[in-house]
Amino acid sequence: NGAYLNMWWNRWFDQIDTPFKVQTVTIPKGTYRYNEFNFMLNSNPARKIYEQFSFSPQTYYGGNRKDISGTIGLRATNRASAEYSLTRNDVNGPWGAFKVNLSILRFDFAISPRQSIRSLSQYNSLTRQLSLSFRYNFIYRPGSDIYVTYDELQTDTLGRPIGRNRQFVVKTTYLLSR
Repeated sequence: NGAYLNMWWNRWFDQIDTPFKVQTVTIPKGTYRYNEFNFMLNSNPARKIYEQFSFSPQTYYGGNRKDISGTIGLRATNRASAEYSLTRNDVNGPWGAFKVNLSILRFDFAISPRQSIRSLSQYNSLTRQLSLSFRYNFIYRPGSDIYVTYDELQTDTLGRPIGRNRQFVVKTTYLLSR
């Protein structure tokens, strides 16, 4: 039916020469070896409604970390789709503990075979940042495109979002051929 299950294991090595901070905890310098297991279950991504789930228990800089993520997608028509995903990282170690949630919402719409619009919104609970991105793509000849994008990054301080970075970009590519 197009669904699949992936499982893998990674063995990691990291030599930290200078302590670094993650949220409220500091990872001390030292030599770290850790294991990462990952179990991922996906339904058929070509279906009208599709799902993806992953679970990854692992050791992490002398502590433990669990990553859990889930995605649900909808192909409303052959031209419009949406997808929502949520990832949670739960970290516990001898130096402290923290949790991070990352939420992503994406919309895609094909105006025609040569024109498309994409919207991507993302919220990170660690940095308390909301990023918004909108992109229009026009393929004016094969291999040659015009992109019009708007990106914004907001930080939530004291419960109020504050715009930090906004940019509007127009980019064009042109395929040189003989």
